Amino acid sequence: MKPEEDSIIAALAGQPIVEYAFLEPEQIPFSERVRAICRKECSRYGQSRFCPPAVGTLEECRSRCLLYKRAFFFSTVWEEVNTEDMDSMLYSGVLHERIAAKVAAYFQGTFGECLLLSREPCMEGYGIQVINLSEACKLSTSQGPGTVTWFGMILY
Repeated sequence: MKPEEDSIIAALAGQPIVEYAFLEPEQIPFSERVRAICRKECSRYGQSRFCPPAVGTLEECRSRCLLYKRAFFFSTVWEEVNTEDMDSMLYSGVLHERIAAKVAAYFQGTFGECLLLSREPCMEGYGIQVINLSEACKLSTSQGPGTVTWFGMILY
């Protein structure tokens, strides 16, 4: 790990981040197929300034990400979640978002302007293939029954 990465991990040690990876923005996989799923299945599509089409085209989102030098991709895991209960799952997402905001505040205070992709705006809305990225970075997509895994990314 680079010295800069060591200091980031030390600064974030108090946050319940389960897994993480540092990467170059060029390594982020983008696909229009991801946004097609948003268009067909997400109730927020066209309803939020943080979602497509308001965030711009896939190429605009990709170009925005490529303005940054590095990315910090991370996950949080919530245990004992009733995965059959949408309210319970969504609440774990709210908790994840609070952590993501703290992580983003650290990066902004340390590196200046940064871009948080988590739930608002979300990685999928940017066209990022989150599952492919998590596999490439060796981050688990599931921690077992009764758990929910959320991902976030800070570009800095």
